[in-house]
Amino acid sequence: MNTRTSSPFPSATASAPRPAAASPATASPFTASPFAAVAPGAANAPGTAATAAAVPAAPEKRKSRILFALTGSIACYKACFAISKLVQAGYEVRTVATPAALQFVGNATLEGLTGQPVYSDFWQPGRAMDHIDLARWADLAIVCPATANTINRLAAGLADDAIGPLFLAWEIRKKPWWIAPAMNVVMYQNRITQASLRKLADLGARVLGTGTGALACGEEGPGRLLEPDEIVTQIQVHFSPTAPARDPRHIA
Repeated sequence: MNTRTSSPFPSATASAPRPAAASPATASPFTASPFAAVAPGAANAPGTAATAAAVPAAPEKRKSRILFALTGSIACYKACFAISKLVQAGYEVRTVATPAALQFVGNATLEGLTGQPVYSDFWQPGRAMDHIDLARWADLAIVCPATANTINRLAAGLADDAIGPLFLAWEIRKKPWWIAPAMNVVMYQNRITQASLRKLADLGARVLGTGTGALACGEEGPGRLLEPDEIVTQIQVHFSPTAPARDPRHIA
């Protein structure tokens, strides 16, 4: 009599059921390509994370870089509004200021608007090469406001302040250098000032026009710095991909 009971555990040699064969409709001898196109909206679907991650993201476009050079004029307050609007619009802005400009607007204001230090004194330790570095860094420079003193100094090629060396180091045939005058009507119409503006335009600078109306001195006429919105608009048009080509030697 066989008294051995059946084991509750299956024998190791017992044949296990075979897995069902894959349906011909779903089986594929190929694995998914890491470069396969993902249908719109499918990137968040289960199983597509690895495929989406394998596609490199497009590099982020660099912000356009604008250098504002401020000189000694009450119109510096307008330049501050323009700088603020440009930063808010996504441009990267840095500033250069003459000592006279800093009598009208302080370092703290300019640094607060741009998040960058102000270049104003090349005699300051560690900043002797800033005019070269800034000339290479910027895509566009604008002297705003540009006083009669600075306009005539630039035309004469003087380089003993923060702006003069920067102008001489600027590759003016490759990158735009703009001048936005701001002064009394008689100073603006003076033959010396007008001759300097024409000379700068012939060198390749773009001389912006001025507004007409009441001036800080109480007189009326041309010589007012353009309004901040006008300056910002002209800069935005310049950087627009559809902007028409223009002669940089332009007084308008």
